[in-house]
Amino acid sequence: MPELTFLKIEGNHSSPIQLARLVQEAAGNPAQKLGKHYFDLQGQALAEGQFEDKDGPRKVLVAVDLVERAAGESEEDKAEALARTKAKLDFFYQQLADTLPSPLLRDKLRANFDRLTCSNQRFSIIPIHKEMYFHVLRCVNAVTIDQDRARTAFKFAYNYVYQLINADIAAFLNDCEDIGVGEINRFIDQQRVKYATVAESMVMSHLLSPPAATPRENSRKWLKTHTAADMDYLATNQLTGVLTYVRGAEKQQSSHSKKDQPAAMMAIDRYALVRSDDAKERFDDAKPSQSQVKVPSLKEFKAQGRSITISQQIRDFMVGYNLQGSDAPPVVYNLLTSLPRGQDSCEQEASAKKIFKGAHHYNATRDNRPLFYVMNLPINQHTQFLHYDGSKTQKEALLLADLAMVHTVLKDLLTPGNSFVANIDSLYQNYLRNRSSDKESEGGYFSKSLEGKQAIKLLRALKEGINHGKVIDFSASDDATRDVLLEKALLKLYASKYPGNKVGDQKEYASLVQALFLAATNNHNFKGCKSANERFSYVENLNALLFSFKAGTLESKIANEIKKLLTGYIDGNISARDFALKLHSINDRYNVYNAGVMPSCMDTGTPKCYTKPSKKVALGTELQIRGVNTNFFLAGSYSNVFQANASAVQAHSGMRSRFGELHKLTEKQWKKYYHTYCSSSSDGKVIKIADMSRVARAVIADYSEKAFAWGSHFKQEAKDFLVDNQDLFLAKGSWTVAKSQELLGKTATLHKTIQRSDKFSHKSTFNTRLLFLQQELQKHVEAAEPAMELEQPRVLVAEA
Repeated sequence: MPELTFLKIEGNHSSPIQLARLVQEAAGNPAQKLGKHYFDLQGQALAEGQFEDKDGPRKVLVAVDLVERAAGESEEDKAEALARTKAKLDFFYQQLADTLPSPLLRDKLRANFDRLTCSNQRFSIIPIHKEMYFHVLRCVNAVTIDQDRARTAFKFAYNYVYQLINADIAAFLNDCEDIGVGEINRFIDQQRVKYATVAESMVMSHLLSPPAATPRENSRKWLKTHTAADMDYLATNQLTGVLTYVRGAEKQQSSHSKKDQPAAMMAIDRYALVRSDDAKERFDDAKPSQSQVKVPSLKEFKAQGRSITISQQIRDFMVGYNLQGSDAPPVVYNLLTSLPRGQDSCEQEASAKKIFKGAHHYNATRDNRPLFYVMNLPINQHTQFLHYDGSKTQKEALLLADLAMVHTVLKDLLTPGNSFVANIDSLYQNYLRNRSSDKESEGGYFSKSLEGKQAIKLLRALKEGINHGKVIDFSASDDATRDVLLEKALLKLYASKYPGNKVGDQKEYASLVQALFLAATNNHNFKGCKSANERFSYVENLNALLFSFKAGTLESKIANEIKKLLTGYIDGNISARDFALKLHSINDRYNVYNAGVMPSCMDTGTPKCYTKPSKKVALGTELQIRGVNTNFFLAGSYSNVFQANASAVQAHSGMRSRFGELHKLTEKQWKKYYHTYCSSSSDGKVIKIADMSRVARAVIADYSEKAFAWGSHFKQEAKDFLVDNQDLFLAKGSWTVAKSQELLGKTATLHKTIQRSDKFSHKSTFNTRLLFLQQELQKHVEAAEPAMELEQPRVLVAEA
């Protein structure tokens, strides 16, 4: 198995754009041997670099898109761009092809590789290589606090898993013709738990091999509270023309741990890679075009004996990002969750109530400058409706969403001199001054106050006017800018689905309304569901797609599709249903696994989000989510999302329970193997070269011949291995280093075979035995090499 590495960019760098350019230049350098480096199935080269930071250098994983964008629209331009793309990605193709047994039968692999990785659909493919990067990193951090050993173990395990992924994908792509995005994603999802367990096994074996690394105490608890990657992520996307930079959470804190620490926030900045022809201003390399923050549901926590309230956390954020000045834009907290029907088992409604009151309490201290609003739309559809005739929580949620819309999108579209925003603002200010208590938990809802009731009356009338075309000019003129098109479509959809009374299909449009809002507003939006992972990833990629349209950087064909949908909907020529279905379809085809999924991979693991199998999914005619499982929250038209096995990979779920067992099992079994198979050596620890034949055969034979209650899935493979290599085991004469090397190679091949099997499990004792045997063979080869080097010069002198 060849040892691969990441592209390395030396030095500390000041901006994401600068670092991305350096990686792009390195990847395009003919002298750079890209075949020795890592790639991702989305057509990106993977590199590691560092950013300058006030607290010291920050490590960053860089994923640079190698697919070239055509300079023009002609077929010749497109053919030239494709040729350049294939030349750069051929290094990755060759890595895949080299895993196949025959160099003559690769036609299907080539055709499918070009159809997927070299196409505009590549960012709807599961980024499994990047996903496993953060999984392996999480593994090593969970096992040890020794950073040097952790880094060595990471290199060892990631190199192994990366090539296992490549071998599986190559075999799959070479098996059938015309494989589509949905098919490759279904296959990857079926394999991802295997990749995770192989990674965990390789990490554990490496760190527990003598001398064992300093262990982390209570790794299971750590996997629930501090699993986030201690680094940043940066990715370029030539399809959207956008660079995404994610700043990792501080102190590796998980979004699932909010009892004794601040919420695990991740800043997400987007930069335009290409300049729009009609851009209003020049893009600044040092200034992002969109800057927003991923944050789980805020909740009160204790620090140094005192309670840190939600309003205090809001204030800390606003001060930290310098957003309290008189010219600062409003900040909106987009909860991306729901007010659940029935029992509030996940405390989503209880959490929302506290956040509502915390926002009011913060705004009451702002001296006539309320700058923090909350939007709590029902993203997952398993929810109560938002209307003014419902419960007090339903009323408050809708009123706060209306406030957010008024102070961001509506004020940009109203004609000069319109006093509506000022009137609503005045009512809210009066409410804040008249709050019955200065305690955060005791303040009443805005919707229950006299001022709130007046505001509701005004807002009902406003949205009724919008729905009848009396407030906003809903005509998409030819000279309308992209940001105005987004704002008008958003306001029209919002007013029609959240008018104040109950709307039957309201929940089917919430995710699109939310994504349109994030893309249309460039202020520092908070965004995140309870853990800021599942619904966040879904909405975030919709936001990224729509933002790239607004920035004028999106690939022209897709941009024209979106513009046609926006103008048609605004003009009334396309229904809300067709508008939503077609936008979701574009996201599904080109963008659904874009960089928006990576913050979740950095935090606790790939997000859970399911689609309900249905004939209507294939037809792209379904928005509604059926059933009661709240993890089914994607619009029913998606056909390329496959996350059924995500939970088993997440740190706080399947990985946490699996990892504790693996640690105990590995330590127990290895101690047993050393005692059983190493006792013949003089010191009881090191096996002599002369003993290796006996030991190697015994390690495998004991597995194949003895009965085990569990973990014995590969007995036949073990027996076959002994038969196939009996000449090696029964060879006369002394055992040599060459024989150890030969056996090491054959054992590694056997190990790879069982790890690619569907029967593979971290509980397999055969897996543990093979890891042990390879470690011992490798040690003996390495121990013999210095002696051989000392002897070699004497031979040369004699010959001379």
